[in-house]
Amino acid sequence: MGSASLMLSCRNYSAEPDFIKYYGQELMQSTYNLARMNMFLHDVLPENQRLRNGDTLDSDWPTDEETEFDVVTMNPPYSAHWSAADGFKQDERFMDYGGNLAPKSKADYAFLLHGFYHLKQTGTMAIVLPHGVLFRGASEGKIRKILLENGSIYLRF
Repeated sequence: MGSASLMLSCRNYSAEPDFIKYYGQELMQSTYNLARMNMFLHDVLPENQRLRNGDTLDSDWPTDEETEFDVVTMNPPYSAHWSAADGFKQDERFMDYGGNLAPKSKADYAFLLHGFYHLKQTGTMAIVLPHGVLFRGASEGKIRKILLENGSIYLRF
């Protein structure tokens, strides 16, 4: 979620910006607090904010709340490290990719799959990633191939 500026930019494309509900999760406490403040500075009503302080990959969004969204925007930390523990192969966000997980040293595809999992079938996702995700092999190449073959993503330059 970062400072929420990317989420807030969605207001510019909505016919009814005051009815947007914002969902986001941020690991860093200080950045989480900045996002909350940014929401208030942009007149987003408290009832339209569902912001959490937590680890997006290790602690998925609670299932007792809405978990499929019309729009997902992400600018995750480039090539962040994550656990890539075997248990994630049974996590619904990552299990449809042939047992492939993003490597421990580069969580870029883990973030992409997390966002994609929470996207409605008719939704749109915009994610900012380092250009390396287009060229890496191993498990990332296999995940990318599956996403391209099933029509889930297209590249825009």
